[in-house]
This record gives sequence, C-alpha cells and structure tokens, in this order.
Amino acid sequence: MISNWRLLVRLTLVICSCRLTVGQGIITPRYAILQRTHYEWLPHISEYDMDQAFVVADHVIKAKRAHEEKIFKGGRLMKPGQYPSSARHQHLLAPKPKSSKMERITEKFEEATNVIKDMFSLTKEQVTLALPHEELKGREALKAAEKCHTHFMSSGCMDSKYRSVDGSCNNMYNPTWGKAQTCLQRLLPPDYADGISVPRIAKSGKPLPPPRVISLYIHRHMDRPAPDHTHLMMAFGQFIDHDITLTPITGMPAGGAQMIQCCPHDNATHPQCYPVLLPQDDPFYSKHDQDCLNFVRSAPCPLCTLGPRQQMDQLTAFVDASTVYGNQENETESLRSFRDGKLIVTKVPHTGDLLPQTDDAQKDQCSVPQRNLFCFRAGDARVNQHPALTSLHTIWMRQHNRIAEGLKHVNPHWDDETIFWETRSVHDIDLFTGGTSESHVPDGIVGPTFACIIGIQFYHLKFGDRYYFEHHGETGSFSLEQLSTLKKSTLSKIICENTHIQEMQRYAFRFPSSSNPVSHCHELEDLDLSAWEDFGHKKKK
Repeated sequence: MISNWRLLVRLTLVICSCRLTVGQGIITPRYAILQRTHYEWLPHISEYDMDQAFVVADHVIKAKRAHEEKIFKGGRLMKPGQYPSSARHQHLLAPKPKSSKMERITEKFEEATNVIKDMFSLTKEQVTLALPHEELKGREALKAAEKCHTHFMSSGCMDSKYRSVDGSCNNMYNPTWGKAQTCLQRLLPPDYADGISVPRIAKSGKPLPPPRVISLYIHRHMDRPAPDHTHLMMAFGQFIDHDITLTPITGMPAGGAQMIQCCPHDNATHPQCYPVLLPQDDPFYSKHDQDCLNFVRSAPCPLCTLGPRQQMDQLTAFVDASTVYGNQENETESLRSFRDGKLIVTKVPHTGDLLPQTDDAQKDQCSVPQRNLFCFRAGDARVNQHPALTSLHTIWMRQHNRIAEGLKHVNPHWDDETIFWETRSVHDIDLFTGGTSESHVPDGIVGPTFACIIGIQFYHLKFGDRYYFEHHGETGSFSLEQLSTLKKSTLSKIICENTHIQEMQRYAFRFPSSSNPVSHCHELEDLDLSAWEDFGHKKKK
C-alpha cells in the first residue's frame, strides 16, 4: 500500500535569446528565466525499502561482472589490427583509472534507482525530477553514499596565484565545481525512455529510426565552403572544445588496451553497447560489407543520489590550456622538462621543435613502431586526430617555451618552478541535427539554437572562472599593464613567432581581404614580457 505522498520541487526552465555583436564577434546570451511550478509526488520510501534496493543492486552488478568476464574470455573484444579506425576512436575516449572507479560507484546508484522505480511503479517524471532529492537512508545506501562522496572531498583550498592542474579550488566555496572528472551540467533535464538510463524512443513509444538512416536523409553529402572563414577557425574551435570537454566511454574492468566490441550485435555483446546498425543499401559502408558501427556508451558520472544517469567530463570546465598541460599532476609532470620552466620537445634539425613522441607506441592505436613512425603526445590524447589540430598543439607548446625564455630573460633570478607556472598563467586562451538544419544568424555561421548554446557556454567560461584573464581583484589577476599587452597579442603573431611563416593576415580566422590585409610578421605586435619584470626583487638588491 502506497502512503505518505509528498510534494516535491519546482522545475525551472531557462529560455534565452541571443544578441550577436557583429563588430567584436561576440554572442551575448540574454536569459529569460521562466519558473514553471511542476509538481511531482513521491510515495514514502522506507529505510528498509531503500536498503533492499541497494542489496538487490549489488546482486545485479555481480551478474554484470560475470557477464563481462564471459565476454573477456570469449574474445569479444576489439582487435586493433582488424578494426584500426574504430579501435583508435575508442582508445581516445577511454576512461582514466579514476573515471573507471567512479563509473563503478555510479553503477550501484543506477541499479538501485531501477529497483525503486519498479518497486513503486514510478513515472519518468518522478524518477527524473523528484527521486534525486530523496534522502538516502539505511545502512547499505549510506555506505554507498559515503564511498561516493570520498571522491569529491577536498583537502582544503589555498588562495593560490596559479590555477590548479585539475581545476579544483577555482571556486573557493565549492572547490569541486569545474574540476576534472566531475559531471557535465545540463540545460534541460534528461529524457530517457525509462527515466533512468535507456536511450530515448519516439513519442509513439516505438524505437527511433537508426541514426545512420537519419544522417543520410538529412545531412546531404555536399561541400559548401565558408566564404570568409579559414580552416584555422574550425581547428581552433576544436582545440578549445578539447580544452573543456572529453566524455569517456565505458571501458573493460581489465583496462589497458582491452576495448569493447559491439558488432555484430547479439546477446554476447557488452550491456553498454549501442551499435549503429547500417542499412543494406548504405552508399558507403555497403561497399565494404559493413552492416554495423561499433558504439560504446558514455560512462556515467556519480552525483551520489538516486535518479537518472548523468555524464562525466574527464577535463576541467575552464579554458586553461589543459590541451597543452594536461589536467592531472602526473600528466603535467610528464610533459615538463624541469629546466627553465620549459616543456619537453622533440628536436628536429632545420624544422623547429616538435611535440614529444608517444611513450606507449605499442598501445596508442596510432604509432607504427615497425616502420619507425611515432605519434605525438600532449596535454590531450586527441592531439593526433588530424594535422591542423596537431599543428595547433605544436604552436602552443612552442609558444610556452618562447614565453618561458622571455620571462627568464627579464627575471634571471626566477627558478624553473616560478617560470613554468608564470608562463602557464600568461598562456591562457581567450539537439545536433536540428541545429545544423537551421539558417544561420546574421553575420554568423550557426543557427539561433547553436548561437544561444554557444553564448551560454562562453558566458559560463568567463564568469564561472575565477582565473579568467580579464577579472580583477583576485590573487592571480594580471596587472593593468600585463592585461594591456595580453589583449594586443594575436593568433597571427603567435603563428608567425612559432613557425617559419613570414607573412600573415591580422585576423587568422578570416581570409585575406582589403579589410584584413596580409602583413609581414614583424609588423604584427608581439607580447611585451617586460610587464612581468619582478621589480620587487630589484629593490631587495
């Protein structure tokens, strides 16, 4: 008998319109907050009920582990040599060890949510909007919550001049906000078929059409070059994206080079497999006798509550050049030379310094050591995705070392540690199918939906980041003189100084024109590092 029904919370919808400031190329979101009271009721869930849910969840998870072991022993794993491109893609999205641990913790809450939903016949809305606010109780539930919360505990924050590598303590009152390996934020609540984790279905209750069929029908294979924008704009946009988002996929418990194989799709596949089934008459894949694309689901992220599945961001939520430095202490240390604040490089005569070579050529799914061909490593694993992206990684590595040399020149008394962290701080870088089908906004290249989402994202990147370079009054804030010289710096000048290019247009993202003429590199203004001279040290002499 269900009793003690209780009222739960209000759903706040955020609706926005976007104003495009053409002169500066800035999309500014204007928020129209509409608070619509949405009432969801929950039955009384006793301590015994919740405890039983977590006990049953343990049994379900043990059965899953046994199934994974069967898959492992049966050889249903990705064979890199047989599927090189698919294996490479999966390797780039592989979870880090801590991410895998967090996924296992989340699993228990997800399975317990399934039990509670079935036990009380909860609706999607109750699971999505109300259950996450239900207080955890009972020995097993509290034990799971304690284990979950230990991964988000902070050892205390110092008001440091420099960013932490993992993004922690950016917000002194909420130290884990924006930290690497925490949950992504949503603009809208999730819309799972069961309210928990099963992917969406059609309004009619039937399965959605295969993704490949939709993409073939809507996304026509047509080359439409942008009339005014260079390829660099796309590459730099991807470089920024790789600075703030990487959603890991589920990995095998064994870790390492073991990758999940989802094709052909049958009862022997991993439970996190959602392969893309291809039509028999597919214009491309039918020529290669392929009827299935390997697709492993994103790893879940723990919120330490009951409710719907959430996704993880393996990177920090800040534009902090983690593409250059990584987002964990061991990654940053592996990229440092520990000499004069510089990063490790591969020396190549007559070419200029290149990125360091991979330290795992046998397993990186990119190098061909038998032919003496080695891929690069950087702060982000996707560094080798395509030449333009690799070039940007190389340029910013060179820019770090160039600034380090300049700071050493104006402050010869600085040690390696000071030069490195000062250089890193100077180095700061300023619905898909529906979105791509929209007409672009005036003087823009995306439609109103994407423009609004991008505007909200950049608003948060600026005002949600204590170390954003324009903010004043913080421990690590730049002086007015430093800020002035930073704002004069351009990507074109950075490319000039770190390559053999002699001439560039001032605005690198746009084609040369009468309003964007090509200039000799020495005519473009460079970063004036004298603004970082340590005058306090001179006074002490």
